[in-house]
Amino acid sequence: MTTGVLSAGTAATLVKDVTTYVDVAPCVLLGGGSGPPCVSVSSTTTTSPPVQACSFSLSASNQSFPTTGGTGNVTVNTSNGCAWSATSNATWVTIISGVSGTGTGVVVFQVAANATGQARTASLSIGDQTFTITQTA
Repeated sequence: MTTGVLSAGTAATLVKDVTTYVDVAPCVLLGGGSGPPCVSVSSTTTTSPPVQACSFSLSASNQSFPTTGGTGNVTVNTSNGCAWSATSNATWVTIISGVSGTGTGVVVFQVAANATGQARTASLSIGDQTFTITQTA
């Protein structure tokens, strides 16, 4: 049996963080001469920089409002470079500023007057946290 010897090959990145080397060349047979083409495929894995783990906290977990409504705010605490967004699950709570940000920020929201005759509850989703808003009837 004869074994071929290949050159260093050509590098190509086919999958993120994996460099694949493909080499097709005439085989040089041990003992001299050449044979049919030889193919060699090998790969190495490189590492990407670690992804920053982001954790979020809020300055408060809830706020209550009278029937007349009002303006409120909550501070989002997180590391620099950590992105967050804020959404309301109720039409009667409108985010005025701080819909999104990176790092620590403030979400300011407006609670509309309650003409329903019933107490009500809404929530803001900010980062991975929930801020609860209650309003009297």
